[in-house]
Amino acid sequence: FGLYSSIILNNVTGGSEDLKVIFGWNVVINLFYIPGTMIGAFVVDHLGPKWTMITGLLFQALVGFLMSGLYAKLTQHIAAFAVVYGIFLSFGEFGPGNNLGLLASKTSPTAIRGQFYGIAAAVGKVGAFVGTWAFGGDQTDRGNTGPFWVGSGLAILSALITYSLKPFDNDGMALEDQKFREYLEANGYDTSAMGLRGHDSEAGSVDEKGSA
Repeated sequence: FGLYSSIILNNVTGGSEDLKVIFGWNVVINLFYIPGTMIGAFVVDHLGPKWTMITGLLFQALVGFLMSGLYAKLTQHIAAFAVVYGIFLSFGEFGPGNNLGLLASKTSPTAIRGQFYGIAAAVGKVGAFVGTWAFGGDQTDRGNTGPFWVGSGLAILSALITYSLKPFDNDGMALEDQKFREYLEANGYDTSAMGLRGHDSEAGSVDEKGSA
């Protein structure tokens, strides 16, 4: 949605060419990214990345639907529009902005994390291109409310997808590594060189002491 801030703001300001007006309102809107990111960084320690992301997506969808329904009234008061649009962007940083990369980097085994994250990033870039192209066509048919209707609906869909994923806990990375090692060994791969030998031997000695 940051891609459309200049277009939307241009329509809201009545096509003003005054650089002070355009720059000033762009600064006001983009400042809302900061509190969303900072608050989300603290909340994630309590809710975890999964539920923080779901919360951000649902609140972003709610604000997006409100903006779509009240767009005509909001555009008559540029200050109100800037605040509501800024809150919309803030929730985007609070949830998916903070946790997309975190979830992508912590839900795969260490041995293939680079490839896994690279594929996830590539899919995200393709999605950004497709979304820009699709929203561009929707904008001409439905006006500036189109991207908010579609985007809010996709936010709810993203929240449902995130909820349907397996629970993410503090031991998730270790469990993924263990399951990946077991999968490789079950399929005949040599895993003796995987991981840190010192760490593995230390973990083994701790297990032996615990069992004794």
